[in-house]
Amino acid sequence: MKILMYIHSATGHTMQVAQLLEEKYKKQGHKVEIKSIVALNDREENPDNIKLIQCPPLEEADIYIFAAPVRGFQLSPVMRAYLAWLPSLKDRQIYCFVTQFFPFKSMGGTNALKQFVGILESKKAQMKGHIDINWSVSKKRQRLIHEILDEFII
Repeated sequence: MKILMYIHSATGHTMQVAQLLEEKYKKQGHKVEIKSIVALNDREENPDNIKLIQCPPLEEADIYIFAAPVRGFQLSPVMRAYLAWLPSLKDRQIYCFVTQFFPFKSMGGTNALKQFVGILESKKAQMKGHIDINWSVSKKRQRLIHEILDEFII
């Protein structure tokens, strides 16, 4: 099975989870590729003003995974700009996750994940799973990373 991951990682935490998923899926015999989304103005708050300098086109795959950090209690503006740029995701099987540092999901993760899923569903994606990973407490972080590895069953 071909799995493509489209990742925006501001600090490396989101990419770290993507690499764990990549390792897991490759061990299972899947073909996996991580595609980074990068903006020239990564700290810009308004997605309309984001200038994407690494904007990977959507390729054919069996499964897609999108991931980004929470920023300002919302989904990363870079990911929002990228998703706005993408064409329809009709009939594509999609998983997504966000990473965040606040100790409680209600401090941004829940809202960002809701935004993420809403945008993907508005593009007609078939949502297969989603999760919020907290980076503030190492024990909880490890448990959540293992949850995503278990939840995103391919």
